[in-house]
Amino acid sequence: MFRSTGLNGGDPSKVTSPNSASYWTYISASDPSAYASAWQALTAQNSNVEFTTGLSEILAHGKSDITHVVTQAANDLPSLLGTPNSDLNGWQDFVRSVSGTRTVITRDVLTRVKVWTNSN
Repeated sequence: MFRSTGLNGGDPSKVTSPNSASYWTYISASDPSAYASAWQALTAQNSNVEFTTGLSEILAHGKSDITHVVTQAANDLPSLLGTPNSDLNGWQDFVRSVSGTRTVITRDVLTRVKVWTNSN
């Protein structure tokens, strides 16, 4: 179970595909406030990307060390993967600032195939 922190980046109006692709990075942050601040600074420098981003807190992680998940969503895989994180403005500063406070646990690439609603 996760809850949005309300810290988002990018332009959601750019992601219009019903079959969007997303990249989820699960992390363990020992200093969530410092991580959120650094992540917010990174997203502020990259408002022109072809994807949106969001930072969520993991509320029920069982025995896992995962505390947060960063999501990136785009219309398709080429748009999502077209700008590697290492090419983002401020990436090196971000990595330096969070290197002692976060550990990447795992990553997932997902593609939406269907959205179920009450009308389906």
